[in-house]
Amino acid sequence: MGESQKEYKDLASIYDYLVATIDYDDWFKYIQKILNRINYTPNSVADLACGTGETTIPFAKQGISSYGIDISKKMLEVADIKAKNNDLDITYLEQDMKELDLPEVVDLIVSYHDGMNYILSISDLHQVFNRAYKNLVNDGYFIFDLNSVNRFQGVEDEEGITIIDEDKRFLAWQTDYDQLLDIWTIDLTGFIEVEEGLYRRFKESHREKYYSEGEVLSTLQKVGFKVEDYYEAFTWQKPGHNSSRIMYIAKKV
Repeated sequence: MGESQKEYKDLASIYDYLVATIDYDDWFKYIQKILNRINYTPNSVADLACGTGETTIPFAKQGISSYGIDISKKMLEVADIKAKNNDLDITYLEQDMKELDLPEVVDLIVSYHDGMNYILSISDLHQVFNRAYKNLVNDGYFIFDLNSVNRFQGVEDEEGITIIDEDKRFLAWQTDYDQLLDIWTIDLTGFIEVEEGLYRRFKESHREKYYSEGEVLSTLQKVGFKVEDYYEAFTWQKPGHNSSRIMYIAKKV
């Protein structure tokens, strides 16, 4: 079992409660605006690090042939239930992004809400970009976001407790940002009720890495992408000192 599979083995059952404040509709609308801006209409999409499928479902609802890719089997099980409940035909594949191998090339590959930050070395990032390139049609697009150093430094040494569900779920976390390695670590401790009055404890550790704009742009170009643009997320502005998240738009040429 890979590291990320271990990370999400227990968290999968409460993940949607944890990220309940994320507006996935806003994310999808922003992706649509980007596609309109570059005058591109995809008929097929692969959503990398799709988690429980909230980022994949909006594409399928638009009639776009959709693949959801994640390394966590447990997360994909939740995603598949959602697809069936929404009567959507989504193909979910348990794969490491570094080894992405789709049944067919697609028009668009996306990854957002810092899925790419879970890639912990520049060599692995190069491999992910290369696999994305190989699985795209010619002139296809790769759109993704990355947390900025400002985002990581803003949560340095943060601690907190979240009550996910007062009766059945509890989650506490502590974070640390290693400025030397540019890695943000989130240590989680949770309790899940497995039967009336009986709780099971779990612990998980998540790590994300910061990459500079220069590193990202250079790596995209090395594998053959043309960088169409990059913005502070949810805007059309170039990233600045206070930007917390950056969106990249790359084209296979």
